[in-house]
Amino acid sequence: MAKRPSLATSPLAARLQPKANSASEPTPQNDGPAASSAQRDYKTAMMRINRVGWQELSFLSTTLDRPLEDLLVEASNDLLVKYGKSPVIERRQPGKV
Repeated sequence: MAKRPSLATSPLAARLQPKANSASEPTPQNDGPAASSAQRDYKTAMMRINRVGWQELSFLSTTLDRPLEDLLVEASNDLLVKYGKSPVIERRQPGKV
């Protein structure tokens, strides 16, 4: 039986390799207070709320014409301020990891 080729030599492997940062590519902007020099690290938070609470949040999001994620980030920063912490929570930017 013939030996299978290595995945490292497949055409797909070349496309999955990270590209070297060339002079033509812009460098990431670090505009937030908690920005690291390499890249930002985002975590996902999940919670369960009752149906009425969800409906109210959805209605508020629609009424204010703002994404629900913006409202939750704002509320989380307000909670940090309430307990004497810096409001450092940022919303992830679309298209960025």
